[in-house]
Amino acid sequence: MTSQLLKKFGYKTALISFIGGAIIIWLYYLTANYNFILGGLLYIIVVGMFNLILLIIIITKAFKSKPRETELFYTSGILLLNIPAALLMLWFGGLLLNTMRITITNPTTQDISKVYFARDKRVN
Repeated sequence: MTSQLLKKFGYKTALISFIGGAIIIWLYYLTANYNFILGGLLYIIVVGMFNLILLIIIITKAFKSKPRETELFYTSGILLLNIPAALLMLWFGGLLLNTMRITITNPTTQDISKVYFARDKRVN
């Protein structure tokens, strides 16, 4: 693979990896479906390994191709930016795991004026 193709492939891989992770965390945020967390962890493992292999290939090519060395190291840096992005998404996902969503529906036509948890129920 030529240096120019490797550079373009590295940029696209970094962008697709980031967007894919962002979509998974966004879907989990919207739905609170636990399957998105499991899918996200699997996604991080698979994409992380793919990015690591690509990073090794790019760095190896950079040492062999002196004229394109700077461009390829820059591409490596772009790929490495996905690491803090993934850690930030993992942190945000952890925060969401500690969040409870409660939906209260009122099937009657009357307004609800006081809502208490069962342990806080007050008898008047």
